[in-house]
Amino acid sequence: MWVKLSAQTGAHPGQTPAEQKAAGAEPGPAPRSPEFTQLTKLRAYRTWVEAGSPTGQAGEAVKEKNWLEAEKQVNAEVETRAFQFWEQQGRPVGPEGEAASKKNRHIAEIQLLQETEDEFAASRFTRLTQFRSVPRRVAAARTFPG
Repeated sequence: MWVKLSAQTGAHPGQTPAEQKAAGAEPGPAPRSPEFTQLTKLRAYRTWVEAGSPTGQAGEAVKEKNWLEAEKQVNAEVETRAFQFWEQQGRPVGPEGEAASKKNRHIAEIQLLQETEDEFAASRFTRLTQFRSVPRRVAAARTFPG
């Protein structure tokens, strides 16, 4: 899967390949929410399946590339959605803006994960329903964040 443990590099369970690589040389990126990580896993998996599910050396060759591309895509989508929420809230600034930013980003992650899980459940990726990680608490996140 995506997580490897390495006592020599200081990698920890739950780290992405990019975080593991960074653990040996420098601090990794800021911690990601469980929703962000799960969404990235699903997106990277989808890319892997769409590429024909390569295994062996071919699979290993694309694993990190798929992860990094999925992470980049997820981050851009989360930022775009969180920004839209911020605009709808009247563009708060200062401490209110900072609080809104964190909340909006997390709501965007929850919504995008739920949408991706729903998409997988309705598509040929039905095996991924086992990854359904966000309970239906998302119904509250689908409303306007306020």
